[in-house]
Amino acid sequence: MFCPNCKYEYEKDITTCPDCGEKLVEKLDEEKHPEFDMAVLTDVNNEIEGITLISMLEEKNVECFLRNNLLPHSRTILSTNPKVSFATVLVNNKKLEQAKEILEDFKKNIK
Repeated sequence: MFCPNCKYEYEKDITTCPDCGEKLVEKLDEEKHPEFDMAVLTDVNNEIEGITLISMLEEKNVECFLRNNLLPHSRTILSTNPKVSFATVLVNNKKLEQAKEILEDFKKNIK
């Protein structure tokens, strides 16, 4: 069983997502969530930075997502390495060059 919201897989006897309360489904809708080869674009230091960059990428039709590096339900980063950031932005590998150009514009705007 899968949560259509969180995308997590759960055992058969669980019917409701323990994280968001959404009713679980047997299979995720692949049309809404196409698979693609991922490439790391950059790390971000906080949620606002991540959401802003993701919005800019999505506006230009670059498939992307924000991989949170925090322990779920806490503010603890999942590493003892001080260089690990709040989150990592991943993009469709086929659109990596376009994403890098958008990232440069983003960096210019936050200075």
